[in-house]
Amino acid sequence: MSFNGCVHCDCLATGVAPPPPWPIVFHGPWLAPAPGYEAHEDDIVTWGRTACAHPQFELVDGQINRGHLRETLDGFGGAAVFPVLYQAILSPVDDRVPPADSAHCLAELDRLADHMRDRRMVVLIDADDGRILHARTDNRVIAFPRYHTQTRLYTVGVDEDQRIHGVTAMPGVPLTTVWLDEDATVRVRGADGVVLFAAREFEQADAEPGWWFRDSASGNELRHSSPVPWSDETPRPTRLRAEDRPMDIDRYVSSVSLLRALFTASVRLDHAVMLY
Repeated sequence: MSFNGCVHCDCLATGVAPPPPWPIVFHGPWLAPAPGYEAHEDDIVTWGRTACAHPQFELVDGQINRGHLRETLDGFGGAAVFPVLYQAILSPVDDRVPPADSAHCLAELDRLADHMRDRRMVVLIDADDGRILHARTDNRVIAFPRYHTQTRLYTVGVDEDQRIHGVTAMPGVPLTTVWLDEDATVRVRGADGVVLFAAREFEQADAEPGWWFRDSASGNELRHSSPVPWSDETPRPTRLRAEDRPMDIDRYVSSVSLLRALFTASVRLDHAVMLY
């Protein structure tokens, strides 16, 4: 359901980057030695890392997740209304999107924004810097248990009654999931689906093993097992807030912000978007 897209910069063509130490070619998104110079691949790769501000000349690069995008476009007419996005991204027949098609894709993203303009979205933000951490879609669960014992062969999940299955709680750390609901409230539910904590603005802190949530308004606290959000690349926030906002498809629909950056760079530089 996903692949990567890349647009190369023009630093080499415009003289911003110094000439390569040996002749080069690009195989799709990848920098490589020209035929006959394969023995110098290490030199070329090393040069490409620092030749300009864009390592390996990748101006825009990222993973395109198509599932939510396809579902959203299908709800507004599908391929009949968004033909170029379907051909270029959702059902690609080529590994590149030429600049002319990138321009059409940008127009179709604007068309999608027009269709969704009157809608609203619920988001979870970092209250300290305003970053949107999560936008609520049909999947309301934003954090699964971190401390648990696997009891089945499949990954932890939540059933239609909002109960946790597939894992067993570890001693001293309640088994919880965290939900972002349509009323712009964050709720923590236990393994039986019962709501243990609810707040619009709250603090999060380490409490080994596990974490604390503290309601900023009421002072209610809960020890739990599911910090939000969590990734190796994103600093864990300490103050969070749920908000109801006007629709912004770049934040709401998966990969739209990346696609817009790819297509914009493609049109501006007259470079194809490379898919891989």
